[in-house]
Amino acid sequence: MAYHDDVEYIEKMRPDFVGAVGEECLRTRGIIAQAMPTLSGLQGKVEWRSDAATLYEQRLRETVDLVEGLHDGFDKAGPAITDYAQAQARVKALVADGVAAEGQLKTLISSIANTQSPVVRLSDALRQWNDLRNTTGALDWLIEIGQHDKIDEVREQADALWYQATGAYDDAIRIETEARADAVARLASAYKILPDFLANSPLSAKIVGETPGLQDAGGKYHIGPPTKPPFTFDDDFPYDPNAEPTPATTPRTPSGKRSCSAAASLVPTLTTPPPCTRITSTPAGRR
Repeated sequence: MAYHDDVEYIEKMRPDFVGAVGEECLRTRGIIAQAMPTLSGLQGKVEWRSDAATLYEQRLRETVDLVEGLHDGFDKAGPAITDYAQAQARVKALVADGVAAEGQLKTLISSIANTQSPVVRLSDALRQWNDLRNTTGALDWLIEIGQHDKIDEVREQADALWYQATGAYDDAIRIETEARADAVARLASAYKILPDFLANSPLSAKIVGETPGLQDAGGKYHIGPPTKPPFTFDDDFPYDPNAEPTPATTPRTPSGKRSCSAAASLVPTLTTPPPCTRITSTPAGRR
């Protein structure tokens, strides 16, 4: 038994957005399908006599396999997403039907619900009627005294609206859950078909390792995880990658003088530039 707050996530769904993603997958599949005959037709048509002929044929086969994998992956992903978008549209319609039935129920029992406790008055219509139609104790019976006849008068119609609303909410949750599980399974299957583009995959590592000039073993730049640069910092200040310059940091010229114009621009409240003094270093061991 579901209430309106259980299906609010369905109301927030945008099946048009989801459907657009599915259509884009199908469009991509179509583009790849158009290119596949040309690419596949290259095999056996090029006569290349050189030391790289075997490598060329190997790379061509790998390219064809890659394109076919992309085609098959998008071919599975597109329908999976569009089917889920259609399911979303369907369950949103069910929720709308439930909301309409709940609104009719609220109108029907509002005069009765307004005589009840604050908890009942502040509840939604489905919970209100679920409380009114069942006497759960002596206190509940006393609160509803004087309303029993009115409750019996609307009971048949109110029950029908209550079951209509909760049934619509239950069906919406069930259909959406099943459709989502199906879409996830189909997308997982499509993902497994896609070629491996992971940068840390064994194939990529092999390409990096066997491609001349791609690795700069003796230079400053390397392919691999980020490392801390070998900087030497003055005055033993700890390295802070998030540090930012502040107005108190006065720029200095290569000669060791403070830049008056830069300091004035950094501290606009100064009416006159700070005095320019020469900064000299103290020899090691002297203070």
